[in-house]
Amino acid sequence: MAQDIFTDEAFESFEIPMLDDQMPVVRREIQPVFRYYGRILEDHIDQAYKTELPVYIAKHIQRKVKPLRHTWVAIGGDNRGYKKYPHFEIGINQHFTYIMLCYQFHLLEKDKMAQFLKKEPLLDLPSDMHIMLSHYGPDYYNLKEDNLAKGLDRLENIKGADFQIGRAMMKSDEALLDPGYLEAWMKKTVDELWPLYERSMTEFQKLTKMN
Repeated sequence: MAQDIFTDEAFESFEIPMLDDQMPVVRREIQPVFRYYGRILEDHIDQAYKTELPVYIAKHIQRKVKPLRHTWVAIGGDNRGYKKYPHFEIGINQHFTYIMLCYQFHLLEKDKMAQFLKKEPLLDLPSDMHIMLSHYGPDYYNLKEDNLAKGLDRLENIKGADFQIGRAMMKSDEALLDPGYLEAWMKKTVDELWPLYERSMTEFQKLTKMN
């Protein structure tokens, strides 16, 4: 079993109709890849930015019946979890994989963080980046002004809305078969998003100390 690429079986696992049948495949085909690249990004962030961020592979323990549409590994947060913080995420669903900076619906002060992001020069990020308007997919969108406006309005005003920004790669992309390319792709995306992450964490800490 490959530990450093997402196989066809990894993508096909989201077509399995029963959770009990699906989870063994996810554990076998996806979670070892998450551990591999999670450690790589953990070490990269530590060495490049002198910042230690924990790594959390989604276990889906609370899910009992419905099969997964998506799974992920998070890099960020604290020793109690990551969902209430801005954090990085490697994810995969039936159609694509991604590396993104995530602002999930669990985020503390989510509406104020959305207002902060509206003032950030997100359109100055590389034009080949994408955004996701839902933590679960199944689609991603080009980094354009109208897509950003829609996504940040949702993040601000809809309780269950997420916003994620980074890069996605379709399962048909041959680069997915090259571990060296994947590693460089993930590191490059984290590096280009790191200033936004740092500013987000500064704003997050300021807002949460208000309570």
